[in-house]
Amino acid sequence: MSTIRQQIMDAIQTRFEGITLINGYQTDIGLNVSQWKATALNADDFPALEYRDVSCDRMDGGPIGFFRWAATIDTEIVTASGATTMTEVREMLSDIYKAIGLDESWNNLAQWTEQPSDVVIMEQQDKIIGGAKITFRIVYDAVKWTQ
Repeated sequence: MSTIRQQIMDAIQTRFEGITLINGYQTDIGLNVSQWKATALNADDFPALEYRDVSCDRMDGGPIGFFRWAATIDTEIVTASGATTMTEVREMLSDIYKAIGLDESWNNLAQWTEQPSDVVIMEQQDKIIGGAKITFRIVYDAVKWTQ
């Protein structure tokens, strides 16, 4: 059986892949989701969503025999939609927040999810490219000396 941390990452993948118009979201960003993508994105990949578990800090608390962990998840989105790029970025942000909030315990794997924060980025090259970085933490318990 995989670690709780890996199960949480798998649950994030499934949740983010569900971000589609047919599922009641504003965008189809869930059609292009990757975890720790090994290659750089190019314009043919847009819109895209990538997420990574960049750190995992031990927290105080948790039941006897367990450590309480806070996994920091960085999620980056990017799109290039011309004049509507910023609008699409905001819609994707809203969709990601909605997806995270569907079940803050991630199928009972976590204790809670801390409120996200985001930073928006815009560039003008051959065309307008926009994106955002969303950071949130998932707090969970795991048997001592495991994650």
